[in-house]
Amino acid sequence: MGDTREPFDDLFEPVAGEPGQAPPQQVPMVPCPSCGTMNAANSRHCVSCGARIAQGPLPMAPQPLVRSTAGSRALIVTAAVIAVVAVIAFFYNAFVDDEPSATTVDGGATSTSTTSGDGGVLPDTVELTANRVVPSAQLSGFPADNLIDGDPLTMWQVGQEGVNATLTFFFPEPVALERIEFKNITDETKFLQNFRVRGLRISPDDTTRPTIVELANTRDVQPVAIQTTLTKLVRIEVTSSYPAEAVGDQQPFKELAIEDIKFFGTVATETGG
Repeated sequence: MGDTREPFDDLFEPVAGEPGQAPPQQVPMVPCPSCGTMNAANSRHCVSCGARIAQGPLPMAPQPLVRSTAGSRALIVTAAVIAVVAVIAFFYNAFVDDEPSATTVDGGATSTSTTSGDGGVLPDTVELTANRVVPSAQLSGFPADNLIDGDPLTMWQVGQEGVNATLTFFFPEPVALERIEFKNITDETKFLQNFRVRGLRISPDDTTRPTIVELANTRDVQPVAIQTTLTKLVRIEVTSSYPAEAVGDQQPFKELAIEDIKFFGTVATETGG
């Protein structure tokens, strides 16, 4: 048989040298790091096992806000309180003229020094000696002068249990008192046989308000705090007493006795008006 192609078939024959259709673009393939299955490189997860293929960084969640705890809140409050106290202390030190700087106790005696507002040190507390004492009454041989003679073995005695008896002390120059020390009889037997001072009213001449105090029933030195500025005399009144006692076969006395009265402070400086 001859050529069976139709004449029209030649019309549709490809022309030599004419390009055909372009081959499809190849997509790079990468193996799954978990199961080895080949996946397109732009895939995020394996089509077989679902493992992650893309190695780019994952999106970061925003940093959570730090929440304050009870401890941190307490620390903040404490810091605020300390700051307020520091400010108050600063203004107090800036505007207060004088303040105690140190107090020491040595053998029962207290010594206090003060610092002035300009940084200068004021005189220390010293014992102040009265140059005269006038009693409302006294027994022969036991005058009130024994209270300021510096001899611890002498004493002042007054009858009628001592209640309402007074002692007026005079100073040669004005003084600023800080305390008065009272000392009963040291000897235990005489201490018990005599009445002892209990209640006192102390009236310096530079103040209208007396100091009311009650002493203990003891042979120890008893300091009484008192604050004056320009004192020239001090009046001390006995308002009550501890009763005398019998010691063995020795009868009690009806007299009140006291061994020493000492004054402590500084010599005052008078300023003109």
